Amino acid sequence: MSEEHENSEQVWLASVSSLTDEERWEIIDWRFHELCDVINTVRLENKQQAIPQRQGNSSVDLSVFWEEPEAGVKVRPWLQIPFDPSRDEQHFHEIWSRAVECAKKLKPMIADRKVDLAFVLTWGSFAECAGVIEHELHRGRPDLRYLKGAEKLKREQHKRWYSHVSARLKKPGETREKTDSSFIEFVRSILETGRFPRPEFDETWYRELMSTNEEQLTSALVQKNLSQKKMDELATSSLEDLPPIDDESYRP
Repeated sequence: MSEEHENSEQVWLASVSSLTDEERWEIIDWRFHELCDVINTVRLENKQQAIPQRQGNSSVDLSVFWEEPEAGVKVRPWLQIPFDPSRDEQHFHEIWSRAVECAKKLKPMIADRKVDLAFVLTWGSFAECAGVIEHELHRGRPDLRYLKGAEKLKREQHKRWYSHVSARLKKPGETREKTDSSFIEFVRSILETGRFPRPEFDETWYRELMSTNEEQLTSALVQKNLSQKKMDELATSSLEDLPPIDDESYRP
């Protein structure tokens, strides 16, 4: 350790040592409320908000914006954690929940101005968890350009798989509306079974074939956006990069 670093450390320790107990508690109280503001106010941006979503032949930007009079334009809210596909969302939510629980325990402890083992452990856990959330809030937005290409590929795969399955399900003389109903039932049965033969095609991949209420097809697959002629053409494409289209593959 250099002499300059040792001197700066001694100066910092001296400044801390010169504080009264109440001044130290005021610093703790200030930091506590600052981190509480983060965990109680910020919101997580989801994938649909981060990447313009395709609807028919156009894209719809579902990004969250707010009015900023000083800027004169709509801007993205600064209290929003950018979507990051590399982040483990389940683990991140667990960290967030732990921070909230620790905050509830710390509030009366800080008011009592009492330092004991319970306070030290709870404060340490809170500072660690809330600090992770604060870090995610302030770090830069990841580059999502590659995801746009992945979204386009997925849309094409959806169309091809839908065309293949529909060709298998369609009965002679049956209307497309009737076949679409059978297709939706097939996808629902896959989701209910919970068996996904190819790991790269997970539950979300199948759910995105339908509307949110799972009663209709997603807009990209309806007849006005995907003609029967195009479907017949797609139904002859390779199945190599698609999930299975038969019932047997999805049975437990």
